[in-house]
Amino acid sequence: MTATAGSAIADEDGAVTGMGSRWRLPRVRAAETGQAQASGGVAVSGNLIVDGDLVAGFPVQPAHTGYLEQIRRIAPPELRDRAEELAELAAFCTGPSEYPYRWLRGPAWAGKSALLSWFALNPPAGVQLVPFFVTGRFAGQNDRLGFCEVVTEQLSAFLGRPVPARMTDATCDGHVLSLIHEAADVCAENGTRLVLLVDGLDEDQGVTARPESYSIAALLPSRPRAGLRVIVTSRLRPPVPSDVPDDHPLREPRVVRELSVSPHAQAVRADAERELQRLAAAPKLEREILGLVTAADGGLTTQDLAELTGTSVFTLGRHLGTVAGRTFTTLLSPWTREEVYVLGHDELRTSALQVLSGGDVAGHRERLHRWAEDYRDEGWPARTPEYLLHGYFRTLQLTDDLPRAVAQATDYARHDRMLQVTGSDAAGLAEINAAQELLLGRDTPDLLAMARLAIHRDRLRARSDNAPVALPSLWAALGAVDRAESVLSGITAPARHGRALLALVEALLAAGEFDRARTLADSALRPEIRSQALAMVVAGRCGTGDLAGAEEVTTLIEDPQYRVAALGSAIKAAMDAGKPAEAERLAACAQAHALTVANPSRRASAIRNVSVLYAQLNDHDRAVGLARLTPEPIHRVYTLSTLAADAAKAGDHDRWRLLSAEAESTARSLPQPVARVKHLAALARTAAQIDQRVHARVLARDAAESLEKVKDPAERTAALVSLIAALVATGDPELARLLTRSIATPDKRITALLNLVDGGAVTASECLAELPLVEGDEIREGPLIALVWRAALGLRQPDLAEAVAERIHTPATRLHLLVRLARRYAADGAHERADRLGAEVSELSRSLTDRQEQVEVMTALALLDVSLGRTEQARRTADAAQSHLRDFTGQVVHQSRAMLNLARAMTAMGDAKRARELGGLAEGLALEHGMDEEGAKIRAELLELAMAASDLTWASGLAREVPEPRRRALTLLRVARAWADAGVTNRALDLLSEIEAGIDGLPDNRRSRPLVDLARLLAHLGRPERAEQAACRIPDPQQRVAVFLELAQQVADPHAKRLLARVLGTTSWAESLAGMASMAPSVVQAVADEQLAENPDFG
Repeated sequence: MTATAGSAIADEDGAVTGMGSRWRLPRVRAAETGQAQASGGVAVSGNLIVDGDLVAGFPVQPAHTGYLEQIRRIAPPELRDRAEELAELAAFCTGPSEYPYRWLRGPAWAGKSALLSWFALNPPAGVQLVPFFVTGRFAGQNDRLGFCEVVTEQLSAFLGRPVPARMTDATCDGHVLSLIHEAADVCAENGTRLVLLVDGLDEDQGVTARPESYSIAALLPSRPRAGLRVIVTSRLRPPVPSDVPDDHPLREPRVVRELSVSPHAQAVRADAERELQRLAAAPKLEREILGLVTAADGGLTTQDLAELTGTSVFTLGRHLGTVAGRTFTTLLSPWTREEVYVLGHDELRTSALQVLSGGDVAGHRERLHRWAEDYRDEGWPARTPEYLLHGYFRTLQLTDDLPRAVAQATDYARHDRMLQVTGSDAAGLAEINAAQELLLGRDTPDLLAMARLAIHRDRLRARSDNAPVALPSLWAALGAVDRAESVLSGITAPARHGRALLALVEALLAAGEFDRARTLADSALRPEIRSQALAMVVAGRCGTGDLAGAEEVTTLIEDPQYRVAALGSAIKAAMDAGKPAEAERLAACAQAHALTVANPSRRASAIRNVSVLYAQLNDHDRAVGLARLTPEPIHRVYTLSTLAADAAKAGDHDRWRLLSAEAESTARSLPQPVARVKHLAALARTAAQIDQRVHARVLARDAAESLEKVKDPAERTAALVSLIAALVATGDPELARLLTRSIATPDKRITALLNLVDGGAVTASECLAELPLVEGDEIREGPLIALVWRAALGLRQPDLAEAVAERIHTPATRLHLLVRLARRYAADGAHERADRLGAEVSELSRSLTDRQEQVEVMTALALLDVSLGRTEQARRTADAAQSHLRDFTGQVVHQSRAMLNLARAMTAMGDAKRARELGGLAEGLALEHGMDEEGAKIRAELLELAMAASDLTWASGLAREVPEPRRRALTLLRVARAWADAGVTNRALDLLSEIEAGIDGLPDNRRSRPLVDLARLLAHLGRPERAEQAACRIPDPQQRVAVFLELAQQVADPHAKRLLARVLGTTSWAESLAGMASMAPSVVQAVADEQLAENPDFG
């Protein structure tokens, strides 16, 4: 097999050789992949073993670069009379040098770019050139960000890896410097040189007066590695940018070389300027072409110029062909890679502006503006020229056309089209930042324009942030990895970004994109997510047999528990590869890390994992010794029980007997009865599995006796579930079934039913018949989801799994779970069942009212289509989901938020009427589109506004709309207090009567706080009798006493005494007297005297 990709080639024996590396494509197999799926690649989900030859030819998708094609368009067809300079450059690149920098300086038209472009295309042997040509004639090629993008792409291609994921303005410097150092090290190891070449440092437009601006020069390494040389060019005596460090080599005069002026370059200049003069005086079309290209400042295609001049493409091409080699040159546009025309030299632009009258240039710019307006009026259709989406904004920047720049940067439809073209909102957000910089450059910035830009910026961010967490992995599964990473970069909420990143890492590993997955995992900002993702990468590497690569990644994992898990994958891989010594070394390393985990529970889990690994290595003494290092008995018994169960499975009854005895002894000594039940029951099940029936029954009986000592109802139910599993295993199914029916908690009863199915005490159909009898409104969804997977994967009972899933009340959660089940069926080959379940979910999703939930389910169904091989359908669904997000979610959320913010402003201005109207619009907009959660958030914030504005009628109405009864009562109490403070007693009392009726419907454990607040407010309003009645209804005795004491301080003597009597009748006398000391000191003193008289020895 031979395959190529980027700069790497796979030879006939399966080895792959890149610029700086060589590795072998292994034969690997896949099994026991859990929920992961693979199609000729790698699956990752806990256990990972891959099946099938990796015939795709390359284990990663390295970056590809088209920059050399750009250089070919700059370079002369022949370089004349520069042999001496080429030889000097070659010697500098390949031989010894006192300084690793060479700075060539020369005047304009000296031939600098011609020399450097020729050298870049024809480097000496043993030299890897990475060039960048700074030019102001083309958007994105004259600042630090353009440098980072181009150089990162080239270095990634050289190293045979993808461009780093999520490279932003804030991170690009670090990425590019890291790649430069790594590439230099690779070249040094191979005996070659990396040469970084930057032409035109003086044309860097990235430095402004703003503090966050930086130069390209400052990015060049100040202490280059041994394998690196740097060549830069500029005009004569340019100032070194101020952000370049004082000790940087560019500040050393001895690195400078003056470049002689090439007579051939001067001849080219003369030809170009003569041609420029001819064009300026030429008939209409040629003059128009010159004027439009000069005014555009960004590159126009032949089609663009045809539209602008009203001429056919053929006629225009014929005219351009006669002058392109002198006045114009062609480059490739950054997004669609179309050929565009720009002026052939930066000096020509200055000359063109001089030979064309100011009115001519302004007229051509006005034509560009009308052209842009025509496309804007059409809604920026798919045929919109790239210049209008990219280069035109730069023209507005250069001409300081602030109104148009703001209009372009806040045009939602235009940014929609840019998202379609690029797959990201990055370009749109960059325009917003640039427009804000233009505004900030004014003496008096337009705050309304700044606000509009900020609103639009938040809209763009929101539509990305609302993307389903599964959308990046969906695009990766469809092969659009760049788009996947672009979507991921837009999800900024930390928790959602972490989940999306982990899903994308798994998808990349499933596709065999190991290096890309590693780069993405290492880019995670949150340490726990980074550790988890890198542990997944280790599992992926182990699946291919790359033990060295896997171990190298483990060193990057910061969290010791995840590092232990990753080392566990490496240990298993070493065992499978027949390398016991390697496995033992890794196990010792895992043990050391396990003992450093700070959290006791997590440390115990890590120790347990390493103990099991030692047992699998047949190092049983070390396994048990490590288990005994667990200080907490409750964790130690779990580890010993696990080792005993493993011994039982291995048929080593002697070892099981010793481990089980120690585990039993530890379990019986546990102070918590519920823990004793669970562990003794587990040991009973293990004993039953190896036909130790008598001993198993003894353990089950002991567990039952411990159950009698569990008093807490919830703990008793949990312990009972464990006991039922033990009873089934030890041969008492009738009692197990009887006890199962006695469990009232729904999810616990379902767990017990599944235990019965697992032990053969009931059939799956009998369990299905029992499920409708499981009643309860407060079924916890988390445990139910786990039970669904247990039924589907552990018991292999799909009907049972789906029936349990139906018990989940939240529609979106239930539908997501059913889609995941369908994907599991598809992975197992049960395509008919998967298809049927997917169709059912699709139909049920129509009832969802929350648009965000609809998009989430669409994404999940698209992933199912991928699993079923329906790639095109999945792609259409993915596009539709992203379109929904673009067209709806961000707009609705941000429109409603904008209304809310305006309502805040009106409140601050004292315009309560307009604030109320705007607030109603905000809430109505969210609720109208089914965004119930967003509507609730807005309602809560509106209540704060209403209270701040003292609009208590509005506040009362908002409080009554709170759906949850207890929260509604507390909110109404707050409003009633405000009415009371405002002196409107009758409104406060009316509201309190309404609240009392609502509190009566609350359960006891939810009534105390509302009744406490009610009693206090009634007392404040001078209604002590009603306050006392409310206090008497407080379920919690401590809180009831506290309110009685407060009321007693506020009322006259007869009533106060009755309340103090209630205190004495509610709690212990000692506590009561302590609270009464200030109100009834004579009573307390008398009691104290009596106690002293009765106990003279203590007096």
